[in-house]
Amino acid sequence: MEESRRIIADAVYGKKTQAFRKIIRVTADEEQKSTEILGCRVCGAKVLGSCIEVDNGAGKKVKAKVNFDIHIWYRTESDTKVAKLSAEFFEHIEVAKQGAETFSHEKADVWIKENPKCLEPIVIGNPEGNQFAVEMEYALEAEVIGEGALSVKVFDT
Repeated sequence: MEESRRIIADAVYGKKTQAFRKIIRVTADEEQKSTEILGCRVCGAKVLGSCIEVDNGAGKKVKAKVNFDIHIWYRTESDTKVAKLSAEFFEHIEVAKQGAETFSHEKADVWIKENPKCLEPIVIGNPEGNQFAVEMEYALEAEVIGEGALSVKVFDT
């Protein structure tokens, strides 16, 4: 006797890795002018949340909320100081559909593929105080997962 059963499982709708570059400004609290940047470090990088923002038929646009801390060591005329900033922002990733299947109950999952790194921090001449511009480079990977249904034939043996 032949019987048909339906199996419901999560399946990957699409996946994409995307690199980002962003310039972030960091302001120091010191009144003394900074003369030289000694180093820059990024720590605590994490994705706080993600969601599907747009469904355009051929793919989906995933929105991710990203957070990391930037520490810049710099020298003033008389001392060494650290400027800190916790940066939080949104990134968008276009994920193309991998197959012709349709899914329901879709969700987005985003993680950091390459940790953020500082590229060439510079001192900005600003009358209001010390300000630094840091170019950040990192990569995020997004995956859209949906619920799919399979029909299988079951045979008695």
